[in-house]
Amino acid sequence: MQRVLLTATWHDVAASPIGQPVEVPSIRRRLLDPAAGLAVQMVLRIGYGRRAGRTPRRPVSEVLVRPA
Repeated sequence: MQRVLLTATWHDVAASPIGQPVEVPSIRRRLLDPAAGLAVQMVLRIGYGRRAGRTPRRPVSEVLVRPA
């Protein structure tokens, strides 16, 4: 999963793991492969999106406090 996410980032593709659909019993049954004994652990949404701006950061002096 790490390599998939890093490769997607390298290619400017957005990737978002989604676990909620796998938790729904009716959907989970559709994601099973009994013959192979495999079950889906996570759904990965991949696609292109708009670039988001950076989030503002607080100055270090507001975050770290020197001990008295």
